[in-house]
Amino acid sequence: MRDSREDPDRRWRTAAIVLLVLGAVVRIAYAFPTHKFVPDADSLNMGLRALAIRGGDLVVFFSGVQIGALEAYFHAALFALFGATRATLSIVPIVCGTLVPAVFYLFVRELFDSEKVACFSLVFLVFPSPAYLAWTYLPNSYPETVLLSVTTLWLAARIARRGADRWTPFALGVSIGLGWWNSLLTLGCTVPAIAWLVLFHRRSVTWRRVLLPASAGFAVGAAPWLVYNLRYRWVTLWTNFAPAEPGPGVLATARRFLRETAVELVAGVNPLGPERPVTPLEGALRLPAALAVVAALVLLFAAPRLALRDRPGSGKGVALLVLVAVTVATLFILSAPGQAPGPTVRYVLPLWFVAAASLGLLVAAVSKRNQMVAFLLALVVVGFHLSGYYWPWTKERREWAQHQRDDRVLLAFLGSNGVRWVCGEYWTVYPVNFLSGERIRAVPFQRLFDFYGYGRTLPAAAGKLALLGRDEKDLAGWAERAGLPGRPVPAAPGYVAILEAENSESSPRRLARLIAAARAPENAVTGSIR
Repeated sequence: MRDSREDPDRRWRTAAIVLLVLGAVVRIAYAFPTHKFVPDADSLNMGLRALAIRGGDLVVFFSGVQIGALEAYFHAALFALFGATRATLSIVPIVCGTLVPAVFYLFVRELFDSEKVACFSLVFLVFPSPAYLAWTYLPNSYPETVLLSVTTLWLAARIARRGADRWTPFALGVSIGLGWWNSLLTLGCTVPAIAWLVLFHRRSVTWRRVLLPASAGFAVGAAPWLVYNLRYRWVTLWTNFAPAEPGPGVLATARRFLRETAVELVAGVNPLGPERPVTPLEGALRLPAALAVVAALVLLFAAPRLALRDRPGSGKGVALLVLVAVTVATLFILSAPGQAPGPTVRYVLPLWFVAAASLGLLVAAVSKRNQMVAFLLALVVVGFHLSGYYWPWTKERREWAQHQRDDRVLLAFLGSNGVRWVCGEYWTVYPVNFLSGERIRAVPFQRLFDFYGYGRTLPAAAGKLALLGRDEKDLAGWAERAGLPGRPVPAAPGYVAILEAENSESSPRRLARLIAAARAPENAVTGSIR
């Protein structure tokens, strides 16, 4: 039996376990103490899907027919145990956020047959860029999207290195199928994985040993999507992808990708909030950290043998990472979401797998020559990331926690005044649906943002109405245009309301008047960030 001191791989595996524990701690600290999510309405909508599932409605999609409701099924089970709260909604993203680095470690180890490179790469997924971490801690389907993406890459790499065993091709198909149902963003990893197997490992990809079990697995993973589309004439295929405007539109999106989206992923600060002063540590480390990522990508694309010269055949592994980078960027540039207003970094999150693996290769290459320089290189990147996180003691987190307390005051106000439904702007009112357990129906005046049809199914006698807003003057003007008497009163810190007196008019007719009188056009994009 070999002594552990003679087995360097064992030491790297031990280091990887320690890193994974630290990663779980980071993600728990990101979610707790609980607080109001910045994209609160969109995030709580996953909870509304879970409530629908608990009520017996086996929904297939979370958003239109575009994003699958996979995450909502896990929330529904947890709601039965712990109740429907923001705290419960945070459990699934934490679990996914802990599993992704573990699977990523297995992926890089299979890809380069190196525990050392895998461990170095793991560092940068345990402590990822601020933008990556911020978008994957929210209950909004992105945690599952990145988990399924990296799982597909790992299983493809496993088949390439070890050959097809009894379960891996089937598991690969399940992962691809679940990803297809959950989000088309997983294509950024699915397409490269399949192309890489076919192009570089054709002998391993036989019909009997790989394609047949993978197809069966895909049918299992994508079953909800397949059943839905068989019933509704493949509606998802016609509505789930909008191409970018050709010509100048594509060029503009390409420039946006290089100048804005990629920069935000690698070196962005405060990804979920408004502009704020950059801390001295962030300011000092931001440029060196960004240069380190650029150097790592140059090494990956231009000179991978510097890091892998003692690993024959590793060039094929580099090819997979290059394919992922090219595919994710191409999908972004050629699709309409890349041209949409608002943050777009969420559409290219799988690119961080390429960046983390590249950084791992860079640190491994440098460590062969000077371990201290390699340590300082990793410290600069990780230090920048840690300095940009929304830790519980930061100003942003304290404000978000206060906003959650304000929401509790709002619910108490509405309940004490017998309010049964509210109307207002999407971001202001829609969270009330989840926070009240759907006891109070909240309808936005923008029809396109009433995702789950609370306005369409409003009973004729829905009960007492309250207009809800943030600005007293705007709310009063809206009520006056709608012919609704009453004066704005404070409902909670940051909220004002106009309580409706007794009214014999049917609720749908009142809602129609309110929508017609709203100053903002009902199809205005006021912040929904799916």
